[in-house]
Amino acid sequence: MKSLIPLLALTILMGASAATAQNYNITAPSGSGWDVPTSAEQGTTVTFKYTGDKYVKNVKVVPRIESISITPSCLTMLVDENVNLTCNVSIYKNSVLTDVTDNNKFVTWSSSDLSVLSVSENGKVTALREGEATITATAANGKTDALTITVKKIPSSHPENCIAGVFTVGQCKHVIFSKGNLQYNVSDNAWRFADNQWDYVGGNGSSAGTVTGSTNASAAGPWIDLFGWGMWLDEITDKAKITNTSTTNSQYAPTLTDDNEFAENHRTVDGEQWLTLSRDEWYYLRNTRANASKLFGVAMVNGVNGVIFLPDQWTDPKPDGVEFTSGVASSSGIDYYKTVNEYTATQWIEMEKSGAVFLPAAGGRYGTSVYYVGYYGLYWSSTASGTDDARYLCFYSDNVGLYYNYRYGGRSVRLVRSL
Repeated sequence: MKSLIPLLALTILMGASAATAQNYNITAPSGSGWDVPTSAEQGTTVTFKYTGDKYVKNVKVVPRIESISITPSCLTMLVDENVNLTCNVSIYKNSVLTDVTDNNKFVTWSSSDLSVLSVSENGKVTALREGEATITATAANGKTDALTITVKKIPSSHPENCIAGVFTVGQCKHVIFSKGNLQYNVSDNAWRFADNQWDYVGGNGSSAGTVTGSTNASAAGPWIDLFGWGMWLDEITDKAKITNTSTTNSQYAPTLTDDNEFAENHRTVDGEQWLTLSRDEWYYLRNTRANASKLFGVAMVNGVNGVIFLPDQWTDPKPDGVEFTSGVASSSGIDYYKTVNEYTATQWIEMEKSGAVFLPAAGGRYGTSVYYVGYYGLYWSSTASGTDDARYLCFYSDNVGLYYNYRYGGRSVRLVRSL
């Protein structure tokens, strides 16, 4: 049986004898008369001298690599997009198999078609034109991993129920948003999108506090738009699983635990499949994508408070003085949204044509009561948090963040489609 003790293999460029390195220490080749360094770090070079008339110099210490793998597993990119790939390497260190990450010391990167995808020595991939190419990471001992990526152009048009803009929500993840918040007809068991991005059920957005009555409960008739987490369709009855007003957590996907995502985070609307963003995707949209801090801002649109997210390739239309200011207000309150951005319905049409997405501050629901209308915007993610809670996007005039709370709390849903 082969020994697993040797950590590194030394490639001898001159001379006939092989040599090994163990635990970063250099072991002399067989035979006598060798002057050997006591240790060497992987990836460096050492000089072996022989007391006779032969010598070997500048021998590279090559790590003994068992396997390598590229992450993330990107399948598609958009033209002009950049993605940083990482190579995870398993090597023997002190006779123990250890996972390390080092894009320079252990691997070299290459592209099968440099006109489609270029790749730097650090694994940064740039999409140059439409097409397909394979990125390969090659280790010093010949181990490889490869990833084939398809490059697409940004679509010039989208389906009827979508906003025009493209949004990056993770490495190699691109989505388009639905034209409005999701709404459900309790009587007819039907889903639809709101006609306008500022539309919602449950209040007129003009005042904060609790809205009494049942304008967003099962008795409202017929539409609601603040759902308990995981209110999907029953596979057998094709009816909504939860009755809109339940405040029992056990009725909302109780088997899912922290960091698990709802397995069926989609709905069929108008015959098309739509997704709910995960917690990490909401975070990427808000904080991580290129120029993220410049691509969101609170606003009042057609008299409704909310938050705006702009697409990756944003061009300010500026018709009739329409401009965009990023960021949040200086204070919290329903009167502060408009201090950052304010648009009439006509002005917003121009913003929407450029791909802007508006999420109205529709408040929340507890049982049959709707609260904080116009003050808070609460939007579910597909990600669980423990057995009682779920993650959601929350915004008010001076803050946009991600939190978690009880699954039975009614929150808004804005669906997306993957490109």
